Amino acid sequence: MNHNTVCLYDQDNIIVLLSGLKTPSKNVKTGPMLQTIIIRSDIHPTEALKTGQDEAVCGSCVHRLKTPARFIDVSDIKDNPSGFIPCVNESHGILCLNCTLCNGSGRQKNIAIKVHGSTQKTSGSCYVNLVLHGINGQYKSWTAGSIAMYDPAAHDDFIKNKPVRLGSYGDPAVIPIDVWIDLLSLASNHTGYTHQWREPDKQDYKSILMASVDTQKDIVDATELGWRQFAVVTL
Repeated sequence: MNHNTVCLYDQDNIIVLLSGLKTPSKNVKTGPMLQTIIIRSDIHPTEALKTGQDEAVCGSCVHRLKTPARFIDVSDIKDNPSGFIPCVNESHGILCLNCTLCNGSGRQKNIAIKVHGSTQKTSGSCYVNLVLHGINGQYKSWTAGSIAMYDPAAHDDFIKNKPVRLGSYGDPAVIPIDVWIDLLSLASNHTGYTHQWREPDKQDYKSILMASVDTQKDIVDATELGWRQFAVVTL
């Protein structure tokens, strides 16, 4: 049994997993915060990403993969003797499982394939790597029955007075706000961001989340709606 992770929510094929109860997160950017990921319970995260079914947990986030996903393999090398492969991400974001070898040029050198393997999926500009950040591993533990449902009597002492990150993967606004409010009543402080801040039915979340903004217009619009903002990229 995985005693470091519990399931906070399980409804409509969406689950929220809370980790770090006994072993602090090693994320150097956030520090030892409790982490929450929001994933589908009925489909592997990588498959959801490839097919666009991750919309159920990521909403309309602009950093999601543009679907259908294209796979890069050795045939691309043969078809492109010049050594470059056209970028399939319209925004020229992070490529080939977070590869940065194109340096924003929008084209990938063959070396990207040699480094990462003969077949790798191109990602959107989302910074989360499903493998390196443990998302796929958490899904595997859940499907194996290794993660218990949250039990206040058994788990609250491991949550109290600790900081928590809402939506280490997934958009917190896809989960009923009461789930988060209950969790935050135990936590010392928290971080949380949403790309769904424009949606009329998500306005209550501004009390616990910041608006993820990508443009100057986003900042203006979010301010008018009363949201605090977090800039995803340098504006």
